[in-house]
Amino acid sequence: MHFVHPPMLIVGAGSVGLVAALTLLQKDISVRIIDKDLHPRIGQRGSRIWPRSLELYNFLDVSDVNNLGIAAPLRSYKPGTLEPVKDSSMVLHI
Repeated sequence: MHFVHPPMLIVGAGSVGLVAALTLLQKDISVRIIDKDLHPRIGQRGSRIWPRSLELYNFLDVSDVNNLGIAAPLRSYKPGTLEPVKDSSMVLHI
């Protein structure tokens, strides 16, 4: 039996591991991803894509994701209550 071993092993199939794999694959470097969780997670893990994540998608040339982005406010509340104090933007508007 002949085995071909990929030159890069990525441990962890979270966001960092997958971005690393995508970056290497774009450079024609084959990868193998392993993760301790035997089953893929189903459902949403976060309700937003943060600006730093959008920078990574832009770097990886995944423009479809960037085009779907909408500005969402960052809301502050009075301590110990659900009463909003103010809404702020995480995006610099020029």
